[in-house]
Amino acid sequence: MKNLYEKWFGPILPKPSIPMAEIVKYVFLTLVPIVFLLSLVGLWYLNRQVKTRTRNLNEEKNKAQKSEKEFQKSEKMFATLFQQAGGYSMVLEPSPSGIPTILDANKAACEAHGFTPDEMIGKPVADLDDEEGRKIMY
Repeated sequence: MKNLYEKWFGPILPKPSIPMAEIVKYVFLTLVPIVFLLSLVGLWYLNRQVKTRTRNLNEEKNKAQKSEKEFQKSEKMFATLFQQAGGYSMVLEPSPSGIPTILDANKAACEAHGFTPDEMIGKPVADLDDEEGRKIMY
């Protein structure tokens, strides 16, 4: 191969000082470690990001669980207070017709009207009145 190069290109071009195989070898030996190091740095960075995001998600999860427990405790306390209140209590929801609907009623309210809680819930409050009260409402 050397003789062919010298025969055809020798008079025109100077002889290459480093063979192409040597150039490829040096480029390969230089680029492989660089790519390897960049890969290691990338993996280290991704691992750090995963740990940070996992920690943040765990903190959010713990806050949500704490809030849920506090909400359940508060809801239980309200339900107990509502049901054990000595007075007549109902939770009403406004309706487009203007006559509120019963969402919940305590024991005293149920006893006063002679209904069970299941019978009262969902009824318009006007249905609890006697005939005279209904005439005033309508």
